[in-house]
Amino acid sequence: MLRATNWDLIALAALLPPMAAVAVAWPFWKSGRFIIGNVAGLAVVLVACLFFGFSEYADALKFRFWCAETSTPCKPTGSGDFMRISVFAFIAMIQAMLLHVVSAMKEHRLDRAKYDVGWR
Repeated sequence: MLRATNWDLIALAALLPPMAAVAVAWPFWKSGRFIIGNVAGLAVVLVACLFFGFSEYADALKFRFWCAETSTPCKPTGSGDFMRISVFAFIAMIQAMLLHVVSAMKEHRLDRAKYDVGWR
């Protein structure tokens, strides 16, 4: 017996942290403090990655304890647990890259607004 992939948790991890990170970073970006905004947004992404990774780890431990308590022959997962947890790390890496891209676009737009129209 193998555990099923929790696609709802993966979808939540893919959608919720970037929205929260941009919401946290946006006021800093708007005032021109892009580095502070990036750090604040990345802190949100990191905390979300740790939360979702640890919840998947706890689910794997709960499954192992269930197998041991019920004496059910469960197949060893091998690298399966690592892959399940690393999915959340990969999602967080993509989110961090997207946060930096959005920040760079916002910074570029704000920087170009400072120049005279003739020099653009």
